[in-house]
Formats: sequence, C-alpha cells, structure tokens
Amino acid sequence: MLTLRLRVSRLMVLVAAVSCIVLVGCTSQASASTSAVVEQKNTTANYRLIMTDHKPKKGEIIEVVVQSEGLVDAYAFEVSLKYDANKLKWLDAKSEVPGFSVKPIVEDGQATLAHTLIGKVAGLSGNRELFKVRFETIQSGQAAIVLQGVRIVDSKLASKTEQALASALLMIEGFAPFKDLAGYEWAEEAITALASEGIIKGTTKDTFSPGKLITRADFLLLLMRTLELEVPETSLEHRFADVEADAYYAYSVAMAAHLGIVRGDHRGLFQPAAPITRQDMMVMTVRALQGADRLSSEADMSVLQKYDDRAVIADYARESIAVLTELALVEGYSNNIQPKLNANRVQAAKMMYNIFSYIREQMNLH
Repeated sequence: MLTLRLRVSRLMVLVAAVSCIVLVGCTSQASASTSAVVEQKNTTANYRLIMTDHKPKKGEIIEVVVQSEGLVDAYAFEVSLKYDANKLKWLDAKSEVPGFSVKPIVEDGQATLAHTLIGKVAGLSGNRELFKVRFETIQSGQAAIVLQGVRIVDSKLASKTEQALASALLMIEGFAPFKDLAGYEWAEEAITALASEGIIKGTTKDTFSPGKLITRADFLLLLMRTLELEVPETSLEHRFADVEADAYYAYSVAMAAHLGIVRGDHRGLFQPAAPITRQDMMVMTVRALQGADRLSSEADMSVLQKYDDRAVIADYARESIAVLTELALVEGYSNNIQPKLNANRVQAAKMMYNIFSYIREQMNLH
C-alpha cells in the first residue's frame, strides 16, 4: 500500500513543486506542494494504445504509443501500464511533449510514467501523443499491454484520475512448431500460440494432424489446460467405468465431472475415444467457462437466427451455442453452425484460442 501511495503522489508532488516555483514563485514546502493539488472538474478524454506491428518476431523491439484524444488543459500527466513480463522486456519510455519526465517506476509487469510542462503555459488540449514506450519481445506467444489509468493535473493544479482502460494485443512469432499446416493458414496463429503456451501438443514432434477428428477425451484435456482449471486430486473420484485410472486424460475427466462440465451418457459412460460433435464441444466449453466464473451474462437466443441450420441444433446445446456466438468465440461456415458435425483438431484449436484470448483480455482489463 505504501508503494502504491508513493507512486500516486509522485507526480502530484512534482507538479505542485514545479508550479509553485515557476508559476507562483513561492517558497518550497512539501506540505504546501501536496495540498496545492485539488480535484479537477469532470471532463473526460479518451486514450488509446497504438502499435504498428501486432505480429513481431521473438527478439524484436516494438514501440507502443499512448495516444490521448480530447485533452483539456493537461499541464502534467501520469500513465499506468500493465504488460506481460514473461513475454515482453521493458526498455524505455519517451515523451515528445515539452517539459521533463520523471524516471519511470517499473516493477513486476507494471509501469508508471510521469511528465510535466514547465513555466507559465497553458496545458495540452486536443489530441496528443503522451508517451512512446519500447519493449523487447523475449518469448513467443500472445502478449498484452494494458493502459490502466491516466492521472491529469491542469495548469491551475486541479487533478483528475481517469480509468482509461485500453489494451493492445500482439502475437510474438517464434518458429512454426508444425510442418503440416499448409491449407490451414487461417488457424496457424492459433495453433502456434497454444503450442507456445504448452496448451496444445502435436501428434508427433513436428506434425499437428489438423484434419484428424478430435476425441472427447483430447478435447476435454485441451479445454482444462486452456482454462487452467484445477481441483485437488484427493477430492476427485473416477466416475466413469470406461475411463481407466491411469489414462493420460483421467485426471482431466475426473476434474471435469467434479465441476459438472461432463455428465456421461445414459449408461453413465464418458466414451473418451469417441469423436466429439461441434455442439457437444460448445456445451462443454460453456460449462467450463461457467465453472471458471468467466461468463457474466445470459444468452440472447435471437443470435441463432444467423444460422440457416439452427433447426437441427439439439435443445440441450442451443443456449451454449448462443452464448459463444454472442461473444464471437465460435464461428460458423457459410451461415451454418454444423452442430452435429464431428470436430477436428484444427477446429478445436481455433475455438480454444478464441477462449484463451477472451480470458486473457478479461484478466488484463481487471
């Protein structure tokens, strides 16, 4: 808490001290400096993070611009950023705005930047570039940079903190992990990202077999890895007679059954080696998202009108398909959702990548 207070007050003390000396010419007193800052009237600007390259290669340097729109008399500003420190290495930050910047506070994927004008001048107004920030990409996979907030002080020392949530997602490219993705370029980014995260694995060292049907067990294993769901093994029981206790997917199946994600068929069997239909894949996914507390709204069933084959969707799957459609986490084919078609490995990977990106975005914006 002390560190946070120091971060928040750093810009305020700086601006108050500079303004006190340059604008008013009073003697410098720390208590007067901090108390000089008052609350600013409610005028809200908009903020964006701008990147020119969203698919850099590992080892490259990227630049992110913190852009403001609709500023009103911003004499000084403090910017708070969050970034994926496992994928990105902080390099530096620079502002082209006249005045001077305080040395950034960078710690554990958080960065606080501060800059102030100098002298008896009006604050910035309109659209302005506040900072250019540079990172080095150090690991392949998806990474996010999030603008968490901006604190503004005007030329009269009135201050305002804005919850300026904005994010920039990038896919850091490493080497292509699999050699059999020709014809599946639309899913290559998804497969590469999931492989780099250890979520998805190939059928051999360098092949993915994208067109091969995915089994119920393998899809469930992929789903549990994506959501990082865990239950203590001592709390689990193996409910399905057709799931061997030492099978590579046994823990995932037992955990999913414990969480209500899978329930078995009318005979109480899971059928781990059977292919999984697209609608069953979506039902499992929604149950898992609910179990992970990642869904906050009910389905709008009207979104199913976009699918010409909606009449063949099973009753038990309609709500799940509607939820994923509304969130743009599932994609149809030529106005069809093909609910009863068996899913292949590439379709499962693309859907899990959509889920993975959705969760990461949720985490970064909170």
